[in-house]
Amino acid sequence: MAIKSRAVVYTVKIRAPSDPSGNPRRGWMVYSKHSGHYFGFVDEGYSGRGRLKKLFPNYRELASIPVAYSVYKDCMGDEL
Repeated sequence: MAIKSRAVVYTVKIRAPSDPSGNPRRGWMVYSKHSGHYFGFVDEGYSGRGRLKKLFPNYRELASIPVAYSVYKDCMGDEL
Protein backbone atom coordinates (compact mmCIF):
# COMPACT_ATOMS: atom_id res chain seq x y z
CA MET A 1 0.00 0.00 0.00
CA ALA A 2 1.73 3.14 -1.21
CA ILE A 3 -0.47 5.77 0.41
CA LYS A 4 -0.98 6.45 4.07
CA SER A 5 -4.45 5.51 5.29
CA ARG A 6 -6.07 7.63 8.01
CA ALA A 7 -8.69 4.93 8.66
CA VAL A 8 -8.57 3.16 12.00
CA VAL A 9 -7.39 -0.41 11.46
CA TYR A 10 -6.96 -3.33 13.82
CA THR A 11 -3.72 -5.29 13.90
CA VAL A 12 -2.60 -8.60 15.32
CA LYS A 13 1.14 -8.88 15.85
CA ILE A 14 2.67 -12.27 15.13
CA ARG A 15 6.00 -13.42 16.53
CA ALA A 16 7.78 -16.37 14.95
CA PRO A 17 11.17 -17.67 16.10
CA SER A 18 14.15 -15.69 14.75
CA ASP A 19 16.04 -17.15 11.78
CA PRO A 20 19.36 -18.98 12.37
CA SER A 21 21.28 -15.68 11.99
CA GLY A 22 19.16 -14.04 14.70
CA ASN A 23 17.06 -11.90 12.34
CA PRO A 24 13.56 -11.20 13.66
CA ARG A 25 10.47 -12.75 12.14
CA ARG A 26 7.68 -10.48 13.36
CA GLY A 27 4.99 -8.32 11.88
CA TRP A 28 1.35 -7.28 11.89
CA MET A 29 -1.71 -8.69 10.18
CA VAL A 30 -3.89 -5.66 9.33
CA TYR A 31 -7.70 -5.70 9.32
CA SER A 32 -10.45 -3.17 8.63
CA LYS A 33 -12.07 -1.95 11.84
CA HIS A 34 -15.50 -1.81 10.23
CA SER A 35 -15.70 -4.88 8.02
CA GLY A 36 -12.98 -7.15 9.39
CA HIS A 37 -11.53 -7.37 5.85
CA TYR A 38 -7.89 -8.51 5.85
CA PHE A 39 -5.70 -5.87 4.15
CA GLY A 40 -2.39 -7.68 4.35
CA PHE A 41 0.80 -8.00 6.36
CA VAL A 42 3.38 -5.43 7.50
CA ASP A 43 6.77 -6.97 8.30
CA GLU A 44 8.47 -5.49 11.36
CA GLY A 45 12.01 -5.96 10.07
CA TYR A 46 14.49 -3.68 11.81
CA SER A 47 12.27 -0.58 11.55
CA GLY A 48 10.03 -1.76 14.38
CA ARG A 49 6.64 -0.07 14.34
CA GLY A 50 7.91 2.68 12.04
CA ARG A 51 6.63 1.19 8.80
CA LEU A 52 3.29 0.26 10.33
CA LYS A 53 2.87 3.82 11.68
CA LYS A 54 3.69 5.29 8.25
CA LEU A 55 1.06 3.18 6.50
CA PHE A 56 -1.59 3.20 9.22
CA PRO A 57 -1.03 5.98 11.78
CA ASN A 58 -4.35 5.16 13.48
CA TYR A 59 -3.76 1.45 14.04
CA ARG A 60 -4.91 -0.39 17.16
CA GLU A 61 -2.99 -3.50 18.20
CA LEU A 62 -5.44 -6.07 19.53
CA ALA A 63 -3.06 -8.89 20.40
CA SER A 64 0.47 -10.19 20.07
CA ILE A 65 0.73 -13.93 19.57
CA PRO A 66 3.53 -16.45 19.06
CA VAL A 67 3.27 -18.41 15.80
CA ALA A 68 5.19 -21.08 13.92
CA TYR A 69 7.58 -20.04 11.15
CA SER A 70 5.15 -21.47 8.56
CA VAL A 71 2.49 -18.91 9.58
CA TYR A 72 4.97 -16.04 9.28
CA LYS A 73 6.06 -17.31 5.86
CA ASP A 74 2.42 -17.44 4.66
CA CYS A 75 1.83 -13.87 5.91
CA MET A 76 4.91 -12.59 4.08
CA GLY A 77 3.13 -13.49 0.83
CA ASP A 78 0.55 -10.80 1.72
CA GLU A 79 3.08 -8.08 2.53
CA LEU A 80 1.92 -4.49 1.98
